[in-house]
Amino acid sequence: MAKKKKSCRARQASSSLGKTPDSTTISNTDIKFPGNLRNSIASVALASQPIKFIVGPDRTEFTLHSHLVAQQSPILEVLVSSGTGVVQKTIDWEHVDESAFLCFSQHIYTGQYDPLKLETKFHWRTAEDEWKNRVLCHIKIYIFASCYGVEALMDSSFARLKSDLGGAKTNKAAIAAFPGILRFCCCCSIGCPAQVMDLVKKSAASLVFDLLKLDDFRTLVTDYPDLAIDVLFRMVE
Repeated sequence: MAKKKKSCRARQASSSLGKTPDSTTISNTDIKFPGNLRNSIASVALASQPIKFIVGPDRTEFTLHSHLVAQQSPILEVLVSSGTGVVQKTIDWEHVDESAFLCFSQHIYTGQYDPLKLETKFHWRTAEDEWKNRVLCHIKIYIFASCYGVEALMDSSFARLKSDLGGAKTNKAAIAAFPGILRFCCCCSIGCPAQVMDLVKKSAASLVFDLLKLDDFRTLVTDYPDLAIDVLFRMVE
């Protein structure tokens, strides 16, 4: 009998835990705050043990406060403490997209994220690049948030994805970039979430006559004939 595959959440959380042997007890005494902040939520968060995250295939290092990460979801709370009540010093997130991580970092400190702040780091040169990478950022964030159960970030990224896709009809740069969005969804190594895939296909159906003029789109539906069928069905819904 074939063994059942682990869920995305369980698989990624367990793989990360396996790579983080070092740990230290949480301490909020390392950072000093004025008296009026000492007992506030901010002081607890910012005085919590920093964690080094090693992110993406380039293994870029970032540091976040453990309390803020743990507060995002039960899965991240377990990941941060390895289920023992002590905080990991280092977490290896080589499988996590760097742009998604940066937006997650913005979210935990400010309650929101801004893909445009990534433009300088990733060198988006044209309006097409800017639109494509902004939309891909929403999708990657949703994938990350769904894997780690960060519901607020899932809701935010999906709403912003829906808004950007909704404006594509009157945006020439968006239409030119759309085949790249579809290809990412089709090729995503851990699988594109059904809710996101359905939204992207519905948007493609509304743009299909413009997309058919593009060589990239015609190549894409040749490579993925099921995609062409799905888009066709959504045209008649």
